Amino acid sequence: MSSLIFDLDETLIDRAETMRLFLTNQFFRFEDSIKATKDEFVRSVLHHQKNGYENKHTAYQLACVELFDCDQIADELFKDFKDKYGFEAVLFDGAKEALDELFQKYSLGIVTNGRARCQNAKIDFVGIRHLFKAIKISEEFGSKKPDPNIFEACLNELGSQANSCICIGDNPENDLKPAIKLGMKAIWVRNGNFSKPKEVDGIIDSISDIQEAIQRIETNENA
Repeated sequence: MSSLIFDLDETLIDRAETMRLFLTNQFFRFEDSIKATKDEFVRSVLHHQKNGYENKHTAYQLACVELFDCDQIADELFKDFKDKYGFEAVLFDGAKEALDELFQKYSLGIVTNGRARCQNAKIDFVGIRHLFKAIKISEEFGSKKPDPNIFEACLNELGSQANSCICIGDNPENDLKPAIKLGMKAIWVRNGNFSKPKEVDGIIDSISDIQEAIQRIETNENA
């Protein structure tokens, strides 16, 4: 194997902790307008944003109605989110150390769905941009996962063939299925958000375990 393509959120970036930290700081910016406690506000927005898959404006509207029966401040909160989210990103434990070691042997890429400003802010805040030869963000690219074209573009920039690449991600439909169809190997990051995929070459519970999973794939390939 010569290259690795990573998903970003919930694979390298701890999205729940990143959002929790952002919402905590956002609460204090809007404390005079939010008629709820900090814990109530954070818990409600996290619940309604459904682990990042719900529209954020909708999540704010639902949380505001739930907490103080009014969604007028939702527009301001959403604008603040668009302007500031991503500058307080949190990597999963062991992710930076694992990437530092993998960088010595493989060409690394990222394929991520999301807005360019937010995703770029996360990558820069946690200090990993220099480790990646190719970074494809759906808003910049013009299509999002599971479109195989965004994976192919990443492969091309890496200078890698699909059969020499491993894709690592938590979402079987968005991350792994299109990669497997292109001929890549796939490692599933199990986090409780999705059911086990039917077809996968490795399973890890933490990104810190990635090197062992890669070694097993390479051993099987060379057997």
